[in-house]
Amino acid sequence: MVADLKGKGKKKTWKLKKGASIKGILNVCLEINKANRERNNLLTLLQPPYIHRFVNDGSSEGNLQKRGDIMAAKPLISRKNSLRPCVKHFSHSHPLRPVDVKEEEEIICSGCELDLSGSAYKCTKSTCDFFLHKSCFELPPELEHTSHPQHLLVLLSSPPGDDSKFTCNACGDYGTSFAYHCATCQFNLHVGCAFLPKTMKHVDHNHPLTLLYSTNFLDKEGLVFTCDVCRKEVSQTSWVYYCLDCDYGTDLHCTTPAEC
Repeated sequence: MVADLKGKGKKKTWKLKKGASIKGILNVCLEINKANRERNNLLTLLQPPYIHRFVNDGSSEGNLQKRGDIMAAKPLISRKNSLRPCVKHFSHSHPLRPVDVKEEEEIICSGCELDLSGSAYKCTKSTCDFFLHKSCFELPPELEHTSHPQHLLVLLSSPPGDDSKFTCNACGDYGTSFAYHCATCQFNLHVGCAFLPKTMKHVDHNHPLTLLYSTNFLDKEGLVFTCDVCRKEVSQTSWVYYCLDCDYGTDLHCTTPAEC
């Protein structure tokens, strides 16, 4: 028997040992889990999304991997994650389910647009690749930020208005997904920039650096702030990390925290 399984845009072909049957494999699965009947409802193993895939042992025959003396089948989604209840989030039209994402899966968060691993939420629809960090899922809908004290910032799931992207007032880069936004001032922050630490220890400097929301602190006519890492000029409205004692500072792109 041959089964085609899709994964990361590829089809993988798996072969069962001669004489093996799907019914037999499922019976083995039921026996393996019999001791845990009180904790796991066996009936759910036979219902979507608990579709089983077979574990290749790397041999040319594609035989099933053996654990001890019995052959095992693994669920596409771990039972631990799949039993968690579905939840809704204002940014997405479909229900989401808690999952654990491995770093090697190379998934991008649909909220902050950064690499995602660890605890996350995934769309329950198989055709939808919407993922959120757990921290992005739990972002507050409104934020009082010291960089913009005159107004509350509101969390948007997409760029404000009809724009396809926005420019972050902290780092100067654009974004296409979540933003903290002030409609009155047209002020925008990436969610990552909105929660930057007030101080940090930089890998190339001995003293803690303080987050400043502009370079106007120089108060020296004709001088332009230059990043001490990349040597590029930084605009007066951009955020920087700075050490006053040493007159050492970096733009947000060059902030490389020292390891704890």
